[in-house]
Amino acid sequence: MTVSSRVWLVTFVSLVFLIGASAGILVDRAWLIQPPANRFGPQRPALPPGPPQGPSPDRIVADLDSELHFTDIQRQQIVAILEAHRPRVRQLQDDARQRFVDEQQALHDEINKTLTADQSARFKTMAVGPEGPGRPGGPRGRLGPGGRMPPPGRGRGRE
Repeated sequence: MTVSSRVWLVTFVSLVFLIGASAGILVDRAWLIQPPANRFGPQRPALPPGPPQGPSPDRIVADLDSELHFTDIQRQQIVAILEAHRPRVRQLQDDARQRFVDEQQALHDEINKTLTADQSARFKTMAVGPEGPGRPGGPRGRLGPGGRMPPPGRGRGRE
């Protein structure tokens, strides 16, 4: 190989590398870092604070009626049935939610017993997170900038 062909080959390989790297950076910055709502359609409205209320009896009856074609009397009877059962169903949901919160707290307490004081302080902020207990700020829901997972080995707090 002559000197001029070596220079040409090195220049060509360098240009291909630079073009590929530039394209990768542009794709990363222009498409991947956008918030998820911009990539996948409109963002859902934030849920109101407190436990979910579920659909109204009228909505449930309308959904059932579209498939089952109720009479007016059936519609009234089903609304009454749903209203009669609503407090009990609500109580069961609240009980299940409280049992989940209690079990999650017991889990965190048990994990916390195995940690050093520094690890314990960091775990507490991870488990609670900025959105409150049980919200996406917890250990499994922690995402990096733009809703992406942080690179391997660079989890939050390890920069």
